[in-house]
Amino acid sequence: MLDEKELSQFLSGIEAFSGVSPETLAKLVSAFHERPCHPGEVVICQGARGTELCIVVEGELSVTIAYPGEPGGEEAVQTVREVATLKAGDIFGEI
Repeated sequence: MLDEKELSQFLSGIEAFSGVSPETLAKLVSAFHERPCHPGEVVICQGARGTELCIVVEGELSVTIAYPGEPGGEEAVQTVREVATLKAGDIFGEI
């Protein structure tokens, strides 16, 4: 876990926050909460209503899209395709 000073420094290195003053960064950091993720864990589901803006602090996240299977069988099998890999500093989600 990063402390508030480390998180402010981390954010200042991200292009989206590059013009933000240190005072404003400190206010933003106080509103953040860290959420560890585990391998294979779903962070955001396709089609779900988003309520958070997320920033990858360390590690990588795989972005996948599920496509419905072919109709006609008893069970349509979904196809999942990886479309991106998010790394430290990448922002995803929505507010």
